[in-house]
Amino acid sequence: MSVPTIGSAQSPEVAGVVSSNTAGVIHLAGLPDVKSNTKGDLSLTPDALMFSNTDVRALIATNRITAVFTGDERAEKGGTTGQIARKVIPYGGGAALGAFSQKSVDLLTVEYRDEHEGYHGAIFELPTKQAAELQKKILAETAPLAAVQPQTCSVAGVKPDTILVEPIDIHGMEIPAEYRVLFYEHLLTELRRTQTSQTYFRAGDIAAGPGCTAFTLQVAVVNFQKGNQALRASTGPLGMFLGTTKIAFEVKLVDRHGETVIDTNLKKSNRRDSDSLNVVHAIAKSISKHLDKEMKKGQLSRSTV
Repeated sequence: MSVPTIGSAQSPEVAGVVSSNTAGVIHLAGLPDVKSNTKGDLSLTPDALMFSNTDVRALIATNRITAVFTGDERAEKGGTTGQIARKVIPYGGGAALGAFSQKSVDLLTVEYRDEHEGYHGAIFELPTKQAAELQKKILAETAPLAAVQPQTCSVAGVKPDTILVEPIDIHGMEIPAEYRVLFYEHLLTELRRTQTSQTYFRAGDIAAGPGCTAFTLQVAVVNFQKGNQALRASTGPLGMFLGTTKIAFEVKLVDRHGETVIDTNLKKSNRRDSDSLNVVHAIAKSISKHLDKEMKKGQLSRSTV
């Protein structure tokens, strides 16, 4: 059994899990060592928020939680099977089936800090009308985290090939927390998977204090339009134009002196008959691919000290 633990928390077996504080959920992203789309129970005790099933148990100490948000999405009742079923039915029947093969679900987004003060966000899918009550219960058990002031590095302490990834900046726009947090988690995963020559740090990590990394990656959302998967699924070919999820964003890589090394604008849209949240994974891949291209051109080869 894998037991990733974030922060310090008393074991739920000791603290006691209250049944009314337990919900069946799907983990979408954000818990270390827990795969996406893993089903389990989310249980709340005075000491921890625990996700568990027969194979895994992951804890987020309540004294490490910084914010909790709720949201909603459209989900496929039959998962991939439901999408395939609609594709093989002639247009008209498949489109009509799309309207009935989807369900509304709640989303719960939990932002927290690990033991090194690194920023994380976990996203869970819940049955509809359950997230708000659980949000209240979690917030009742949390308290403001004490501020940590990491020491500024000397020039000699700066390590080459290190990049700090800042939280996604939304420029004061209205964007659901689940998109912002899922974007960040997917981005870090994709960068670490593909850019193995670089070491990426989470925002707030005390090991990556002010000036300790050679570069800082800044991603800002400049335009966002939340689409509607049900509309895309139920309108056949028109779904390519209706209910589209769109995101435009600016990517900057800044060196330790504050000089911009990379500055580019990218955009992505989801016109397919799939979960609207999938667009953030596509964005993460685009950014990783773009950085890889710039690195191969030698953009990061110059000295940063």
